[in-house]
Amino acid sequence: MARLRRNFTSGAITDNPLTAGATTINSTGFASLPVVASPDIIAIVLDPLGTAGIPEVAYVTAHAAGTPNVVTVLRGQEQALGGSAGRIHAQGIPWVVAETAQLIADAAVPNLKWFANGAAMAGSIPSADGDIPFKMQGGTLVATTDANGYFTITYPVAFPNCVFNVLVTPQYNVGAFFAYALDTALTLSSCQCRVWQANGTAWATATLRFSWLAFGA
Repeated sequence: MARLRRNFTSGAITDNPLTAGATTINSTGFASLPVVASPDIIAIVLDPLGTAGIPEVAYVTAHAAGTPNVVTVLRGQEQALGGSAGRIHAQGIPWVVAETAQLIADAAVPNLKWFANGAAMAGSIPSADGDIPFKMQGGTLVATTDANGYFTITYPVAFPNCVFNVLVTPQYNVGAFFAYALDTALTLSSCQCRVWQANGTAWATATLRFSWLAFGA
């Protein structure tokens, strides 16, 4: 389904009156709307200034070029977000194509899917089909490794559900070494990392600067 949009489009109801249960609306202004056919919709607000009651959101589900002044609608939409139920509107009440609260929410970046070994992950992730609200944090850190080459990154804000991975990169060249985050030491609030030198030994008690990115949900 696509939510269609049209800037600066409005008009006035010509039904006399538009009843609360009517599923079609008449207005000469509808001639400015695009053709709408299932599964697409376009959102309009009836009585947008609330002159006769709470404004009502209606979804146009059909608008044909051959009948430009009439639309088929779903009435009383988005009541949980402040819209009215379907109600009577007098002839001459205005309508307008509008960016409604639900439309804005639907236009947000869609949830991503996280896969492990070819399968969408579930369990601690909010949705069993792998849909997740993706989150990312990052920063810089000056850390001193312990006797075994370990140091800890603490995230500014704990991830609410899970952490997928943490990328660690040296910020300047102080010799041949690399650092990585331990998969077994990822928590919602921090991760443990280890630094290795080129000769294959852990780099102990070294003060180093890193940049890092943490991915989670």
